[in-house]
Amino acid sequence: MYSSDDIKKLVLADFARYCNKLTFYSFYRTFKKNESFNFLFWFRLSNHKNRIIRKLSRFFYKRKCRQFNIFLPVETSIGGGLYIGHITVGGICINPTAIIGSNVNISHHLTIGSNKGKAAIIGNNVYIAPHVCIVEAVSIGHNVKIGAGAVVLSDIADNSTAVGVPARTVIK
Repeated sequence: MYSSDDIKKLVLADFARYCNKLTFYSFYRTFKKNESFNFLFWFRLSNHKNRIIRKLSRFFYKRKCRQFNIFLPVETSIGGGLYIGHITVGGICINPTAIIGSNVNISHHLTIGSNKGKAAIIGNNVYIAPHVCIVEAVSIGHNVKIGAGAVVLSDIADNSTAVGVPARTVIK
């Protein structure tokens, strides 16, 4: 659960990834027109300490999850500045034990899962392309790019690019 100030910081960090202008009008326009930002807004508010705000937000958040075919539990730890590309395509499934850093860019048809305990830990400034599977408790470093269709089965070091099935580092 987060306080109002914490949620405001997370929402503004997310908003900065979608729009350059930090005005009320641009925030409102982005909220109304950009489905990805709208989804993230309700996700952030779903972790509010205030019970009334939390319940109301979770109602809208669950509707958005069903609309876009997304499984992203509110318990998932996600840093500010998350960017979801092509949310209307959907197909995003993230384990609640996953830890996702700041300024992460995720694409459609992403799976971050685990059958045995903890899921992946993803660092800051990571780009994850479409159709990626990140399996079990792997660690993905900072400033990493993961190519389309990759299946990540092992750790990826900082400042790397990984591609393939199974994913292997091609650039360090």
